[in-house]
Amino acid sequence: QQTDAGPVGAWPEVAPDGTTISVEGLDPYWQMAELDSVQGDEVPGFKGTCGLTSVANVAQMFGVELTEGQVVEFAAANGLCVTDSPKPGGNGGTLEPDQVALLEAAGIPAHAESGRGLDDLASYIDDNKGVIVELNAGVVWDDPSAYDGGKANHAVTLTGVARDESGNIAGFFICDSGSREGRDFVPADEMREGWENAGGSCVVTDNPRSQGYPPGQGGPQFA
Repeated sequence: QQTDAGPVGAWPEVAPDGTTISVEGLDPYWQMAELDSVQGDEVPGFKGTCGLTSVANVAQMFGVELTEGQVVEFAAANGLCVTDSPKPGGNGGTLEPDQVALLEAAGIPAHAESGRGLDDLASYIDDNKGVIVELNAGVVWDDPSAYDGGKANHAVTLTGVARDESGNIAGFFICDSGSREGRDFVPADEMREGWENAGGSCVVTDNPRSQGYPPGQGGPQFA
């Protein structure tokens, strides 16, 4: 399968540390152009929109044309995000049930899971599912000020898994709308510390994406 931006599927790659890897999922370079990697820039006063931006990204992966702004406005109007924080960084915050409800309102059945591990994340990619990962920003960003006791305090969109030449998981590709470095690859040990050890929580679509991208032209927005 081929898109204008390159292949979809598995192809040889090199991890940032020089390790030869095989990548499955979306093309990690394509995803930075097609998915929203900057949160909080579409609705004034709503900066804490990592989960809402991730909902928009999963929708895009399913061919449903939703922007961060549309998701923020729908969530705010339906009690599915924080709207009364005195600081913009608090407004737009979501929990996993909110993200599930938003995806389902967009016609994408999904469910929340917890206590999962790296093999589970890899299996979701293998099964072509859409996944929002709830992790600790301090670990992923290497920023002690965002560690917040090590709990899950940030949401990102999972886009790919990387395996080394022995088939072991080398890391994961993500679209991180809050990254201060535009980072899109997280090594396995950091994902284990920042996600698995923080509860292993995620939101997973019930159904896989269609082969290739996009699976449809546009599609429904919110019901």
